[in-house]
Amino acid sequence: MFRHKPAQSILAAVLLTGIISCATLHGQEQIGIEDEAVFLMLEDARNPDNEVFQSLLRHENAAVRSRACLALGRIGLLECPDWFGPELARLLKEDEDKEVRAAAAFALGEAMEGDSADALLAATADESACARGAAAEALSKLGYTMAAPKLAGLITDDPDSEVRRMALLSTWRLGDPSTAKAALEVLGGGSHELRRPAAYHLARFPWRQVKDKKSLPDIPSTILTSLAEDEDPEVRKCAARIIAATEPGKDLSDQLLGKLLGDADQGVKVQALSAAAGIGYTGFDKTLLESLKSDLPHVKLAALRLAGNSGSGEIVSALNEILNGPVSAFAAASLTALASSNREFVETRLEQYLDDERLQVRAAAASSLGKLPEPELFELLQKALADKSAPVRNAAAEILSEVGGKQAEATLLSLLGNDDPVLQAIAAGAVSRLKPEGAAEALAGAYRIVRDDPNYEAKSEIIRALAAFKED
Repeated sequence: MFRHKPAQSILAAVLLTGIISCATLHGQEQIGIEDEAVFLMLEDARNPDNEVFQSLLRHENAAVRSRACLALGRIGLLECPDWFGPELARLLKEDEDKEVRAAAAFALGEAMEGDSADALLAATADESACARGAAAEALSKLGYTMAAPKLAGLITDDPDSEVRRMALLSTWRLGDPSTAKAALEVLGGGSHELRRPAAYHLARFPWRQVKDKKSLPDIPSTILTSLAEDEDPEVRKCAARIIAATEPGKDLSDQLLGKLLGDADQGVKVQALSAAAGIGYTGFDKTLLESLKSDLPHVKLAALRLAGNSGSGEIVSALNEILNGPVSAFAAASLTALASSNREFVETRLEQYLDDERLQVRAAAASSLGKLPEPELFELLQKALADKSAPVRNAAAEILSEVGGKQAEATLLSLLGNDDPVLQAIAAGAVSRLKPEGAAEALAGAYRIVRDDPNYEAKSEIIRALAAFKED
């Protein structure tokens, strides 16, 4: 809804009335610095001043119209009167200036204006490359999957490489196999300038969320190998992500991940370690051990995540050394890895780290409690729920919501009355899912407690939980 802010509206009107100035730079009209300051003020206040913007969107200076579109995109149409969406769509269709049309497309996508999909789809055939690219990006942000075949055509056939680049960088959001096939076609065609955005598209594409797996394209081993061996480290990073997302078979994955794990580029090594951890791969203990001893913090943390897949004695020794080391973040990650890979650690040593002086270590210990058998589990969860620090308590509540059962449900119901809003929110979410006996009454009572509380976190989760019961 539009929120009227009188003082700011008056100030904006005063500043904008009569002073929208034009400077000439390389033949292009530009807005004045004073007016740019006003736009920044309106954006910062998220203030879509009705009177001011109506004037700006129809201003004779195209640079002003373009800048007004940009401002509305940044403000967001949820904050604006209903007429702004159709007005931006009108500019997209009719404005004579290509920069205005591109800015209008950007604003419609940024502001999630779903009713503008038809205008944006038409704009993919605009004579201006910048307008076509902006329309492709906006349709992707809107999640307009019906546009996927058209956008895939832009990727492969548009005469302007910048349009193809923008489409590659954005259309993965749609999760439609047609755009992934188009990206593969670009890679197979040998386009050097589009190689990085095409690899990025495949790396970000939500392969596992596509329901019809048969519709997904197979990535030829030759293309995947060429990406992993590319001279551009950004492309090699993408190769690691693609391997994790598509799992092209253990032999090829081992071969390519082994190469990427030994990469000289820190970012590539991190992505490779994360990829191996994400798909549960083992057999890289030598490289893993070297990475655990790295002085590069991001490499070390990524290696600690992968170490949870290994039961090697050398790896366990390295993890214990890090756990007792001086850096809390590394120690917490090593505890998580040990709890994932070493049953003896869970059964004999995990409890002691609930008393550790390092907050991150205690939180990691609480997050690992779900690996214990029930009698011991609930005793230690109660201990973690009484911790002085919120992250430890929250971790314990999350474990409660995962294990379920009568004892867990009773504890979660009691947490609805806790004075910690995050604990209340976690408990409300779990209760709405588990639906224990007496849950609706407990949620109603919790809402009466938080109804007038300015903190919205617990309140909103309790409302959602109550709505779930009402739907049932």
